[in-house]
Amino acid sequence: GNCTGCKIDAIAFHSYTCYGRFLKDHLDIFRSFGKPLWLTEFACAESGTLSSPRLSMSGQMAFMKEAIPLLEADADVEKYAWFSYFEDQWLYSDVAGDAGLVNSDGTLSELGKLYETFLPGGGV
Repeated sequence: GNCTGCKIDAIAFHSYTCYGRFLKDHLDIFRSFGKPLWLTEFACAESGTLSSPRLSMSGQMAFMKEAIPLLEADADVEKYAWFSYFEDQWLYSDVAGDAGLVNSDGTLSELGKLYETFLPGGGV
């Protein structure tokens, strides 16, 4: 329905694509609303021939290396959060990727260690 007098502060969305170029397409779609963008979940979690090589931990790392610089450089992106899930932990459709940041014992996974490098003062 209609919302007379409602105020929209930002556009929040999820993206489970596996390549930076497709993430950019998603950003461009939502940018059309002229509001700050909040990417509240993102990680490679798409099925298909193109995406399947990116579901592994090393594939997630490749995607993260594309995605974080893209998000950081985009003035319209106000917030973003990685969607952390491990193989066989999130059974959506036929996708069983490995995007977990923290191991069950509380230590950082290899992907988590990479994510940490994107903090201020980090090396990536």
